[in-house]
Amino acid sequence: IYVLVNQNTASASELVAAALRDNCRATIVGTKTYGKSSIQSVVQLEDGEAAFKLTIATYTTPLGEPITGIVPDIYAEYLPKGKRAAAHILPRLAGKLSRRLSTCSPPP
Repeated sequence: IYVLVNQNTASASELVAAALRDNCRATIVGTKTYGKSSIQSVVQLEDGEAAFKLTIATYTTPLGEPITGIVPDIYAEYLPKGKRAAAHILPRLAGKLSRRLSTCSPPP
């Protein structure tokens, strides 16, 4: 499985990408993700006119690392129209994937 990510990939989607990678199920392709690891709750003040966001927890990967932006296994930026993404990315994927799968060890 290849998971495509970019700077707009955030929160739970980062958690899914990290979980797939940490468990040797996917290779991450793209650019570094947003890095939103916080889970927030809105707390309404008594006056009813104001509120604030309170961080109540943070996401971590299955390996216990905080999600501060997932760095892809294969860096690949968006290519403008007319460029063939497959011609630029696929040759790098083949070698990278075989190396990654042979060295990947899922968490206990």
